[in-house]
Amino acid sequence: MYQHSHAQGLTVVEVMVALGIFTMLSMAGYQTFVWTANALSESSLSHRALWLASEGVEAAYAIGRDDFAALQPGSWGITDASGTWQFSGSSDVTDGVFTRTVSLTALDPQTVVADAAVEWEYKGQTYTKSLERRITNWHRTEQTEADQVTIDTSGAYIDFDTLRGVTLATTNGSSLVVTSISISWNKNMRTLTQVMSPFGVVVYGPAEVSSGDTITLPVGLSLTSVSQELSFVFDKNMTNTDFTINFFFGDGSTQTVTLTNI
Repeated sequence: MYQHSHAQGLTVVEVMVALGIFTMLSMAGYQTFVWTANALSESSLSHRALWLASEGVEAAYAIGRDDFAALQPGSWGITDASGTWQFSGSSDVTDGVFTRTVSLTALDPQTVVADAAVEWEYKGQTYTKSLERRITNWHRTEQTEADQVTIDTSGAYIDFDTLRGVTLATTNGSSLVVTSISISWNKNMRTLTQVMSPFGVVVYGPAEVSSGDTITLPVGLSLTSVSQELSFVFDKNMTNTDFTINFFFGDGSTQTVTLTNI
């Protein structure tokens, strides 16, 4: 009887030890499972956010490729509800979790930086993933120097032997140079003797220039956004004359103006 009782006692202890070990292993396994699940969930959210950020900058690029003027500086959401990417509102929400904002910043008239930031909350903390892309207007048409100059003849008039009131200015604030001028007129026996800029500064001459000749300006005529008035001085009365004036610029481009019966 004594030996039998001793054997039963050992069995109970062994069961208790086994249960303790099992419980410890179960707790460790559960903690590992919870940690792994949390890590996988956080990683999944992070990857999803990065994908949405990538989609954001690619959408901005697609919009700019079709219409660069649509890339207006500011913060935007995006949508493809119409079948093509468009900006909509100041942000957009995906899956009720991720808030995406595409910020556009102009570096120059032909270059915009798109920054897509995706924000979400997880267990009381806020996370953000962002990507950026530089977008260039590759479809732009390069302006010549002549394209950047306004020539105004609305106030042109003849002051006996002098054509006055032809004004030139750049349109974008840049500084350009007129390298040469060609002027034609429809009256015989006349010659151009001088070209003068404001305040009586001689740009060309004195000389005897025939109609249609091209004159090279020794130092060029510098233009800025401030209008400059040119005067063309002839040797005889030029009343009621037609003129065609060609202005040549440093890049080889030309702009022509015509005046009738001035």
